[in-house]
Amino acid sequence: MSNSKSILITLYGHPGYYPPTLNLIRCTASRFDKVTVLSRNFLQADRKFPPNVKVMEVGPFMSIRDSERIPISQKIYYFFQYTWSLGRELLGNSYSWLVLCDTIPTLSYKILRLVLPKGTKLWYHNHDVSELKAHRLFSIGWFAYHSEKSIFGQLNLFTLPADERKEYFPMHKLQGKYGFLPNYPSFLFYSQFSKAKESRKATRILFQGSIGPGHGFEDILRTMATQKDIQNWELILAGKGDECYLDNLMNLSKNLGVDDSFEWVGYIPYMNLPFTTGSCHIGLGIYTGLDVMNQTVGTASNKIYEYAAMGLPVLVHDTPYWRNLLGKFDWCFFTDLSQESLIQTISDIVLDYSRYSQSAQSSFQKHLNFEKYFEQLLPILES
Repeated sequence: MSNSKSILITLYGHPGYYPPTLNLIRCTASRFDKVTVLSRNFLQADRKFPPNVKVMEVGPFMSIRDSERIPISQKIYYFFQYTWSLGRELLGNSYSWLVLCDTIPTLSYKILRLVLPKGTKLWYHNHDVSELKAHRLFSIGWFAYHSEKSIFGQLNLFTLPADERKEYFPMHKLQGKYGFLPNYPSFLFYSQFSKAKESRKATRILFQGSIGPGHGFEDILRTMATQKDIQNWELILAGKGDECYLDNLMNLSKNLGVDDSFEWVGYIPYMNLPFTTGSCHIGLGIYTGLDVMNQTVGTASNKIYEYAAMGLPVLVHDTPYWRNLLGKFDWCFFTDLSQESLIQTISDIVLDYSRYSQSAQSSFQKHLNFEKYFEQLLPILES
């Protein structure tokens, strides 16, 4: 690819909260002379990007939780501040590609489109399917939902982390190319860390991500409480969650008498997360929700493949969807969350842990890494 190529990646969140965006930044940095990342200022964290990556954070620092609580007038102000910054960057610099990540940047693009310089190719990558019912009428999210559907005629490239989500987008309007870009972890990043070690003390079951209902936490805690010989199970939760829900989980563990084996370690920056993952033994990838996101989360769930990258066998919900997607991997185990199923499945993992751990990491190295699929997009990006 020519050294004169440059790319602007923009999202309304913060890349630190989106591992696939971090992977995209690193991969494009190896192929483009200049990579600019423009986002809201939602996260204070160390950044380790190549020297040709410039990060621009719009507005004063504000946590996502605080941003949700501010008045509507302020939300509108910060959105237009972000839109103005995006327009100024595009007008003041020449970019080969503009990458819009998720819906709100599509609204900014639609507002700016008529004044933007010609020649910049447009790539839209959707992380999370937006449902109209989730947005208040005439809110920024509501307008962004509609703008997302209206830009398909201008796209040069549209990518999704899950092929089955295509039905939720106006693919018939797409004039450019479609690409599958799953939320697999980066081989270059995870190759820096040692895989999980087998332990003869406690079997540590890890969930990393947004903590809420529908992941089987309550079922595991109740199963831990029913069997005295399961006192060597530990349930570890890493991530942010609703305070009320977390309090309820803590109270449940105390009432069941398993609070010594249950731990919430809070949010861990992505750069440090593999150390926590590598200290555990089984990854929890349970999704029981019935919404669009939960029903199409297979290749969009980066946590499942991050577990595998660190050599953790994975526990998922026993449904036809998951059987079809992951049934070919011997390191993936299925449970209906009943006590009998959990006890048997985890016992099976522990009995031959070393083999399953090595198999998980081998699958990641050979097939389930971000670079493998990003490289398939290079003919489009280089055209």
